[in-house]
Amino acid sequence: MKKFLITILLFLINIKFSFAGLALQDVINIAIESNEELKASEYSYKAARSEKLKSIGGFLPQISLNVDTGSRKTKIGENNRINDDVDKKRFSASQNIFNGFGTIFEVKKSNNIANKELAIKNSKIQEISLNVIRYYLDILRYQHLIKVSDRNLKSQGITLERH
Repeated sequence: MKKFLITILLFLINIKFSFAGLALQDVINIAIESNEELKASEYSYKAARSEKLKSIGGFLPQISLNVDTGSRKTKIGENNRINDDVDKKRFSASQNIFNGFGTIFEVKKSNNIANKELAIKNSKIQEISLNVIRYYLDILRYQHLIKVSDRNLKSQGITLERH
């Protein structure tokens, strides 16, 4: 990867790449947007946040609604009798009062995982930014060295053609 970037730098120097229209922040933004590892890290972070929200659901009540419709149920056997009318509507809500602190531990665990994924993502952004700044400054330094070299050669009456 490093050799590839150095090759690109040398290529840019040879064609006298100009940064007039491209600011350092623009270069950093382009590098961040196009980095595949960072995209994967972003998806991991979103998944961890989703798990965090799911774990918070353990504090919410569990609600169910059952609606039964149909004809009467009859019991077939020794006694032919009508058991119950099937047209029923049932609503139930329940809440765990105590589950051994399991929900609290799940929330803390998922919160820690989300924080870890966010830290990894931010670390990758910093690493990318630092590398871009380093290579950007190298390009500027090499451009300056080429200009000084060209001036020295011109002062000695030597001209080189660069392609």
